[in-house]
Amino acid sequence: MQFRTTDNDLNGLDLLRFLLSITILIYHFPHFIFPFSDLQTLNKGTLPLSASLLFIYEYGDIAVRVFWMISGVIFFHFYMEKIATRSVSFKKFAFNRLSRLYPLHLLTLISVALLQYAYFQKFNVAFINPGNDFIHFILNLLMINYWSSKFGLSFNGPFWSVSVEIFVYIIFFLLAYVKLIIKPKFTLTFTLIFFVIYFLGILNPFNECLLFFFAGCLLAQNYQRVKFSHTSFLLLLITVLLTITYYTSIFSHEYVSRLINCVIRLGIGILLIIFFSKSFTMAGATLRTFLRTFGNMTYAMYMIHYSLQIILILIFYQKGIEFINTPEFMINYILITAILGYLIYRFFESPSQNFLRRLARDL
Repeated sequence: MQFRTTDNDLNGLDLLRFLLSITILIYHFPHFIFPFSDLQTLNKGTLPLSASLLFIYEYGDIAVRVFWMISGVIFFHFYMEKIATRSVSFKKFAFNRLSRLYPLHLLTLISVALLQYAYFQKFNVAFINPGNDFIHFILNLLMINYWSSKFGLSFNGPFWSVSVEIFVYIIFFLLAYVKLIIKPKFTLTFTLIFFVIYFLGILNPFNECLLFFFAGCLLAQNYQRVKFSHTSFLLLLITVLLTITYYTSIFSHEYVSRLINCVIRLGIGILLIIFFSKSFTMAGATLRTFLRTFGNMTYAMYMIHYSLQIILILIFYQKGIEFINTPEFMINYILITAILGYLIYRFFESPSQNFLRRLARDL
């Protein structure tokens, strides 16, 4: 009996990816405050709709970790057996990834470089990320801009998570190729190994991505075993840990804090994936198309929002923080990003990907 994900199990993940993208847009909204005040001293309670969104302002970076876990689910579902049976070579695997990621990465890298120059001319400081020199530009071109935490964030800052994930793709291919994650017990072993590596702080900055990605692989491999009822204990555990963490300093020790935070993040990722995937398993063709549209927009939304933030600051800075730091401005910023995300996917990202893959077939 197969316990793995089916195609229908992935329907809801498109909607989850879209909502995670919105979460990141909200989490990065404080970037708009940077020209007016220091982000380090910012009181996030003064941000728009903070009464409802304070958790996202504080912990919205968990969305990136859940994205990594979703990638593990999707990659295991689509690639595991094909790689293990040699029907997908490393060359094809790598080209599929590059044709999907690189065109928009290159576009946003160039756009942010130009906009960073304009921003520096106006404010005499770089927008959020200071490492915008020639060396960092080359590192970004090679997509290895965050393969060492010493490199720091540069240019289109959010791409750091994709850069790290590219390294994890290579590890996934190698383990799938030699069939070391073909059985659940092997996948569990590697997930536990990556958990220990993360806990000890080894292989930084890849360790956290490795853990969440392969936790996603493990979840995909055992998906049919997991029921809604099984998540009750996990939900209770997360609630207890969050409550204790919030009201006490019992987890203030570095390694204990790292362990608890990791368990909370893994638990939230599993809960979200299970909830959204099982909620839309029976989706009809029209709803699946609708959900896929939301999913297709997410990479563009994630990649363009830095550029859009700089543009909006340059346009509206003179109106002051009273104009920018408002719910109306934030909602419009999110709507504009979503609309641009759809248009860029529809008229640039997808055509570029198709063009490159057709070109490769013709060569």
